[in-house]
Amino acid sequence: MSKMSKLFISHSSQDDDFVRDLRAALADHGQAGWIDSRELRGGDPLWPEIRKAIDEASACAVVVSSDALQSKWVGKELRHALLVQEQRGKDKFPVIPLSLNGTKLGVLEEFFGEEPIYIPVSSEAGGVEAAMNAILVALGKRDPADVAPTPQPRAEPLEELVLELTDLKVQEQDGVRRASARARLVHEPATSGQREVASAQSWRLIAPIGPIEAGELSWYLEHYAIWPSHYFRDRARKVEESLVKWGQLLHAQAMPVAHTANVMQAWARIASQAGRRFSVHVDATLEAGAAEADVKVAKEVATELLKLPWELLHDGDSYLFQGARPTRVRRRLPNTKVLDLPVVATPIRILLVSARPEDDACGYIDHRASALPLVEAMESQHGLVKLHVLDPPTLPALRGELDRAREEKKPYHVVHFDGHGVYDRSVGLGGLCFELPEDTPKLERRRHVTVFTSDLGPLLRDYRIPLVFLEACQTAQAEESAESVASELLKVGVASVVAMSHSVLVETSRRFVAAFYDALAAGKRVGDAMLEGQRQLKDDSFRGRIFGAGELRLEDWFVPVLFQEKDDPQLFRTTPAKQTVADFRAALATRLGELPSSLSDLIPPGGII
Repeated sequence: MSKMSKLFISHSSQDDDFVRDLRAALADHGQAGWIDSRELRGGDPLWPEIRKAIDEASACAVVVSSDALQSKWVGKELRHALLVQEQRGKDKFPVIPLSLNGTKLGVLEEFFGEEPIYIPVSSEAGGVEAAMNAILVALGKRDPADVAPTPQPRAEPLEELVLELTDLKVQEQDGVRRASARARLVHEPATSGQREVASAQSWRLIAPIGPIEAGELSWYLEHYAIWPSHYFRDRARKVEESLVKWGQLLHAQAMPVAHTANVMQAWARIASQAGRRFSVHVDATLEAGAAEADVKVAKEVATELLKLPWELLHDGDSYLFQGARPTRVRRRLPNTKVLDLPVVATPIRILLVSARPEDDACGYIDHRASALPLVEAMESQHGLVKLHVLDPPTLPALRGELDRAREEKKPYHVVHFDGHGVYDRSVGLGGLCFELPEDTPKLERRRHVTVFTSDLGPLLRDYRIPLVFLEACQTAQAEESAESVASELLKVGVASVVAMSHSVLVETSRRFVAAFYDALAAGKRVGDAMLEGQRQLKDDSFRGRIFGAGELRLEDWFVPVLFQEKDDPQLFRTTPAKQTVADFRAALATRLGELPSSLSDLIPPGGII
């Protein structure tokens, strides 16, 4: 590297983590950085080497922090840098104070002779990237531009219909055992101070979709989707035609005219600009001292009610999520914890847990057909999302990584689990399959360990993860795992859980994940992001071409489901400016080089997760 082509960065050793990110970002834009702790050789006289490095640099940046103000080296380096600037001129040797988290130089400002112009930088996620344009302008590498971050408009108020389900029982109907509950419908207005409207009386809701219908739905989504042979198309069309009928049956059970007319009248009068949401609130709580057998039945019934495809709700004209005034659908459980939900800044930090045990209990899932859609979706976000893959995918590693991120003040916003899920009827709990820690060195035949929600939930609660995304592979023996794991995580304090009710195609996952995270980064609520993803799937049912079977079209938009606390705030209140996003894209291209136009080109079409 030639003389006079480096940026000298003066900083306290306590700020090494921030400076490491700063140096990486500068390198992405072709600006080399010099840091004494990295480039000095053992035995070099320290101050002469530092002075020589400043003399050979083309500019100096001073990271101003509370620790830097206590460092004698930062003061000496700043004083010498200003002497060099006096000799060469401000245009030839800029000295740039970077105000870390609002810290100013204080008495050291006197070195400048006049009040310096600070560049504000943050140690929080996305702080370096947000300041990069201003730094490059100060270095003379870019013309000035307006790069203020874009504040998101406040989310629209939400009017809500809550279907409250209590007194959970198993009821026999036409010789078939069905989940049932005492039901009550409540309209909760968006405007504070307005009174809620509840149904005049409760009624007994009986699940209108039984094991036969559920079996046909699973066949359509998980078997026909893999091999859509013309031999099975008539059967598949019957399932697709039944979706509307099942949605109408769910609507009739959830909003029977005889009991909910007053609520629906209030619902019809809400303002056109208000958002709409329908929540299924399942309460399996029994009175203290209830028999263990009754508690177990209540849990199983709750799982069955949560499994119902409420996203299919159809009022006779259309699905509720369609149209200009769509209704978001979610599942709720009673809030038993008082926890604050953090409001965070982009980029969205995602921890991907992609466990691949290979024992008899867990069949292998090809990374190319599951984790890949998430990686491809992240690539499309141009830096608005940062993805880290947990390695190894074990429970101790998960705890360690969450610890590291919190200590560095860069906590994760999303834990995205991609692997196997199980459900243990004996304890009524779902779990996720991690790899056994002692098998980490093995290249194959790694065994699994089931981590039940009784252990996983408190871990995620302690780190207050705002969102957990469950892409757990479903099996015949574990068909309740998604509902059970999601509901238990909600109970212990995870704010929102997105789950897949069935195994899904690679193309389905890619489209939903891309639309979901794009909406989330744009300041949408989690529920609104779900709506964007579902619409993406519904508006275009084409899922690719299958060799020997032809074109595949699938109605699978209702598979992603949302479990959530009562509140659904905007997680991300601002997004980076256009220039910052452009810088993200340029940095990504620098790091990755040439990539295929679409990562999905690397996998066979029709792959299923």
